Amino acid sequence: MIFLLLNACTSATQSAPITPAGVLAPPAGLAGSEGVLLWASTEATLEVDAGDGWQLVGAADTALDGQWLWWMPGASAASQWRLSDGEQHSAASTAEALTLVLSGGPSHGMLLNHEPAGLSVSGSLVSGAPEVELAIEVQTDTEVFSVEPACLSNAESLLDCAGDAGMPLAAADWSLAGLESIGVVLPDPTPLLLTVQLRLRADATVLSAASAELIALGRDVAWGDLHAHSNLSNDGCEDPENFCEPRGEVAAEDMVANAVAAGLDSVAFTEHAEWTTYVPGGDEDAAVDIWQASQDRISEAEGIIALLGYEWTYDDRRSSAAEGVDGGHKTVILESPTACDAWRIGATRDTDPLLRTFGEGYYTGLNSRTADSFAALWAALDAAAAECDAGRAITFTHHPAYTIPEETDWTREEYAPDPFYETVIEIHSEHGSSECVDIEAEGCDWNLRISGGNHFSRGAVQSALSEGYRLGFVAGTDSHDARPGSLDDGPSCLASWKDEDGDGYAEVHKCLDHPGALTGLLHPGTLERADIFDAIAARQTLATSGPRLPPRAIASIDGALVLPGGEIPAGSARIRLGLTEADLDGGSLIDVALVLPDNTTAAWTDALILDEEITTTGGDVFYLRVRLEDADGAEQRVWISPWFVDG
Repeated sequence: MIFLLLNACTSATQSAPITPAGVLAPPAGLAGSEGVLLWASTEATLEVDAGDGWQLVGAADTALDGQWLWWMPGASAASQWRLSDGEQHSAASTAEALTLVLSGGPSHGMLLNHEPAGLSVSGSLVSGAPEVELAIEVQTDTEVFSVEPACLSNAESLLDCAGDAGMPLAAADWSLAGLESIGVVLPDPTPLLLTVQLRLRADATVLSAASAELIALGRDVAWGDLHAHSNLSNDGCEDPENFCEPRGEVAAEDMVANAVAAGLDSVAFTEHAEWTTYVPGGDEDAAVDIWQASQDRISEAEGIIALLGYEWTYDDRRSSAAEGVDGGHKTVILESPTACDAWRIGATRDTDPLLRTFGEGYYTGLNSRTADSFAALWAALDAAAAECDAGRAITFTHHPAYTIPEETDWTREEYAPDPFYETVIEIHSEHGSSECVDIEAEGCDWNLRISGGNHFSRGAVQSALSEGYRLGFVAGTDSHDARPGSLDDGPSCLASWKDEDGDGYAEVHKCLDHPGALTGLLHPGTLERADIFDAIAARQTLATSGPRLPPRAIASIDGALVLPGGEIPAGSARIRLGLTEADLDGGSLIDVALVLPDNTTAAWTDALILDEEITTTGGDVFYLRVRLEDADGAEQRVWISPWFVDG
């Protein structure tokens, strides 16, 4: 935050008085100078008493419009001043403070595309003061340009206001409110390092200057739920109070509307792929083709990007595969909103061809397209691409750190993610957090699964990273009630597909443990379907249990800027995160942690700014975890995708 304080001083003197005095103080950590500006209407020498007796300052530095000016770096407004003319002295005393404030600060140098720069300018000057002006200059790697302050109130970008840099500051109150809402909209989405110089000038003389290193990330963030179910899944439970029947006339009828109401930019339909047909109410005439119904709901979506996908649910406890072959659950999402049946691949399991739920509804038609291992799933996706085009496909593993529903053992070769299909991992859902190997470690004993099953350390996200897999972070609700993004109403319930007594019915339903989470997708501007897949492919993602923080995080190496999910060279780097109080939306920051390659944490801070120099070696991985308390007092988490060190 930049503060420039002008203190008016008066004097009872036999010679011309010293009129105003000013203290110009740049913010801590920014280049610039702090000092006092004085001017008088007579040419003389100046003395100062800073508490240790009168000391000679000397003659004025410059004359302007009949005024003589002194600029004294390092001086304080608490000092006493007097003009000296031989043996003649004048007493001086401090009068009321007048302020010139550049407030808000640029989030420690973090400017986000389309976000406010956070600068406002206001203040007042006394009558009779020499004319001074505020100058703004921006420097990039390739050019330096001046900013016309008067342009800013109507501009969309700081870069739109190249022109005359000077803004005369006349006597009386004044303000430049345009800086409060101006951002940096980059013509190229590549992150850009900017240096903004703020100067207070009197004619050609620079009286004070402060500079801030600003980073325009070139990215907005879009929020999505990449893992959600409805009654089109065999364990869906849209209405727990009515035998888990659909809420509307058809399953998933209000799924898109609920996603829009939750403020999402995207939502994925990820129904289980093991069954092909849903028969609501037992009425065979109303039988629903699950894959086609998902595409129908997506085609009707407005105000949101709806994604076509499914869950591949391979459970070793129900598998017909050979003994020793374990399971795993993966989400599959396609770029195209429509796709042929070849893309919908189920898991192999010994299951009766008809599964009834609580009421008269049931699921039937086992999917004949199956895969019984991760490798087989990816091979089946390859085959589907040859049969019909559905654009890009992504997969990611969910709830990997829990034995129920199904763990994933990242230390085993057969679990290695395919780098073409799988660039991210689900770190949190309604099942809980899968982040940490050691749940007793600082910051790791949070939102663990409690409704059965054990934590499986080799399935944790940290375990996957330790194995060298370059995975960014995503999250979802895994809601089963057709309410994607609904973090405020607690976890959803599901109709268990376990037939405990063998009568062909699922007798009980159960509710999950936590409200789930969302994925933040970094994108260069107006969100398009392709941007979602670009962000996931580049691992430019973050995950949140609720707070929708702007992704003001960057790694810088010798002036080069690398977004989260990117690769950095071995040697050294700076990891930066900048937040503001407004970002917290009425909550408070608990701390920010930089998680190191050995899963310990460094740079714990309860400040909104983190700027940490790190030493890196080949194969290292670093990521940021932000802990917050929301406005209701509940603890929340945000995870920012890692940076990976080459080598």
